[in-house]
Amino acid sequence: MQLMLLFTTIVGCINNHDNIQNEYPEDLKELEQCVLSELGEYIMFSSFHVGETYSLIENRKIEDHITWYVVFLRQYYYDETKKENYPPGRVISRFRELYNSFVSDNPDYFLNEYSISVYFNIPSKRVNDQPPSTTCGLLTSYDFESWDNKNNQLICASIPDNYWPYMYEQVDLTIAYMVDNSTDQIIEVADNMPQLKKIIVKDQQTADELTRLRPSIDFSVVE
Repeated sequence: MQLMLLFTTIVGCINNHDNIQNEYPEDLKELEQCVLSELGEYIMFSSFHVGETYSLIENRKIEDHITWYVVFLRQYYYDETKKENYPPGRVISRFRELYNSFVSDNPDYFLNEYSISVYFNIPSKRVNDQPPSTTCGLLTSYDFESWDNKNNQLICASIPDNYWPYMYEQVDLTIAYMVDNSTDQIIEVADNMPQLKKIIVKDQQTADELTRLRPSIDFSVVE
């Protein structure tokens, strides 16, 4: 399976976290229980950080940001039968649906005041292997052009090629961050998700070529 080196691309947006709150918010457990009641066979929540983030793109500190880490369970991820029955791409897609439904039903929920990044990690095959995990997906509530352009919904996805088909029916997903994806997959996403406001790609040459092929889609570059 293709894995995305998301840390390579996201570092351009996120440099570090300061003033991290170590206390785990009690209110977060309600959302976790909602998600795990359906996806608890596949994932667990590993950590949750609240604090300032420095945007290299905007050259300023961004307050009120949350980074949330989700890890696939070893007994699921390394069992090919289980993965075939319920693929990781479907897990991430369903996570997004459950999260968005919960915050929509709870407009005063505390997470709605923050910009959100949810990282999905694959654990090492054995407990002591290094690295302990590898990032394979990211969902965000902001658009990567400005951290002020945030939403209470998870509106943007960055995932491997073979995960994208599980997002095709999510008509409220508006941004695809595809700097690590193949050109064929980007075109397939554009064809299957006409509601996208933009697809972020790796460079201007790629954006220009894709615009020629699919002029109805806004192909953007994050400098």
